[in-house]
Formats: sequence, C-alpha cells, structure tokens
Amino acid sequence: ILVILPLITLFYSCDNGSVNNQQLNSKISENYTDTTQGKSMIYLNYKLPLPFDMFKQIKNGNFKYDKEYLLSCRNEGKYFTEEKRALALGVYSSDLVYGAVYNKSQEVIEYLNASGELAGKLEISEGYDNKMIDRASRNIDDSDSINKLAREAYWRTCNYLEKNNKTYVLPLIILGSWIESVHVLIKTSLGTKIEDGLFKEI
Repeated sequence: ILVILPLITLFYSCDNGSVNNQQLNSKISENYTDTTQGKSMIYLNYKLPLPFDMFKQIKNGNFKYDKEYLLSCRNEGKYFTEEKRALALGVYSSDLVYGAVYNKSQEVIEYLNASGELAGKLEISEGYDNKMIDRASRNIDDSDSINKLAREAYWRTCNYLEKNNKTYVLPLIILGSWIESVHVLIKTSLGTKIEDGLFKEI
C-alpha cells in the first residue's frame, strides 16, 4: 500500500487534458464495451483502468502468472469493519480476474468463495452469491466460461450497489481492486527490461 499511495497521488495529479491522458482514456474506452457489455458506470465515474485490461496486457506480454502476488483467501475472516471488508472484496475481485485471465480455474473458484463470504457480510446479494459460485464450479474445466463468470460477478456487484444506493461501499471495492491490480503489475515488472513494456503501463 505504501508503494501504491504515491502512484494514486501521481495518477490524480496528471493533467486530464494532456495527450497521454487522452490516449489512455481512449484506449480504456475502446476496451470497455467488450469487457463490461455496455456497463459504463465505473469508467465514467472513476476513470480507472479495468483489472481485466491490465492483466490482459501482462498475459499478452508472455509474463508468468504468480499466485504469490495475491492476497491469500485464508485472510477473508480477518476483516471486521465494513470498510475493510469492502476493500478486501475489491482485492479479491482483482485476484479472481487475474486467475481468470490466466485460465486458473481452481484459483478463480477459491477467490469466488472468499469474495462470496465478504459479499454476504456486506449484505450484497448479487455477483458473488451461491448461484454464481455453483455456475463456476460446474464450468471449472471451461476457461472461457470461468473468465466470463469472473467478470460478470464483478459487474453485477457494482451495478447492484449503485441501484441500491450503497454507493458509499462501491468506491472502496473499486479502490481495493485497482490497488491490487497495480500491485500485481508492479510485482510482475520487477526484473523486466524497459523494452518489455510494463514500465510504460505503470
């Protein structure tokens, strides 16, 4: 988190009118429809890169998947306040998308279960519910289905919170997801060369 906080400050201090920001926002917008099936709330309200797009970038660069970068599912029971649970749910959401992008079906199931426990404690009835987890379990050998289910769970949760006026929880989930995504990107970039492209992504 100490490494990420300066990045957050830098991110929001950038001039939105700059050429680089215009190019970045254009790139995110182009990918947005395919990733979220037209759900534009997150992009419009927060203007953050989506975890799926960030991890796709890593995989396309042939960088390996490393479970050690992720928050352990066994930590789920350690969060007792609404704020910590919301942040942790965002982190787990990012982790399960990371696993889905790399076709790690078993890890996706684990993070869906952990996310479901946190979602239940946050009284979120969409996204990480038993029905979604059962669907994922039945399709564990179908990596494409797992990938779609992981993204669907994330967006169903976000849309549910928005529709039910729980917008005070939503920014914490998105913040946790974004911090975890950048954390994985930074860890993956360690030891790489500038020409590999990850430093540019950061």
